[in-house]
Amino acid sequence: MSRVLYFPNALHEELFDILDDVVDFAIHRYSSVILTEAEKQMERMDICRELERTVFRQLFYWYIFCSQNGDSQPTIYQQYFQYKRAELEKKREKVKEILIGWERVKHSFYLVSKADSRSGKVFVTYDVLKKDVHVSIIPIHNHHFPKEGEMIAGLFLPIGENTNIALQELIYFPEYIAASLITQLDTLHTKSIPYPKLLKNAFQTVKQMR
Repeated sequence: MSRVLYFPNALHEELFDILDDVVDFAIHRYSSVILTEAEKQMERMDICRELERTVFRQLFYWYIFCSQNGDSQPTIYQQYFQYKRAELEKKREKVKEILIGWERVKHSFYLVSKADSRSGKVFVTYDVLKKDVHVSIIPIHNHHFPKEGEMIAGLFLPIGENTNIALQELIYFPEYIAASLITQLDTLHTKSIPYPKLLKNAFQTVKQMR
């Protein structure tokens, strides 16, 4: 993987345009709800000031792709997909396949198993909750790139060929805490605890181990 570079191709550019449209849809229809709910979640977390913006951005995407008002209610993204169905059905099959997959994305915690690409932005990550491995792209807007053995938390969006890309700034956990955090996450994940609560518990674990 040391020679891997990342250059967005036509498929990726098309997906990013659709993602921009999803965000516009969410902002115009649900901005006040997202803001209120995100603030409530953040009040329950012990967050340092430096992480407030990052956590808010993660919760913003969590409310778009993951949060449901009741088990049978659609997410904001699912509502977008239905609203734009006629337009999206005209897309090529590969695009449609990926967009349908976006309905199942979840925030998670990842162990970085390889971090030696030439660009410095391409990593091999192990999803601690799903127990699977992906090639993950972390764009330049992240001011810090992880090292092997560290853990990261956030939302990675599939863009084809078993490759995911980070949507927002990630949260980083040092290598010395990884084993304890993985054990804790294994226990909590079996109880179907949502990502904001998992993140809250992760912050508490970090604080206890300092």
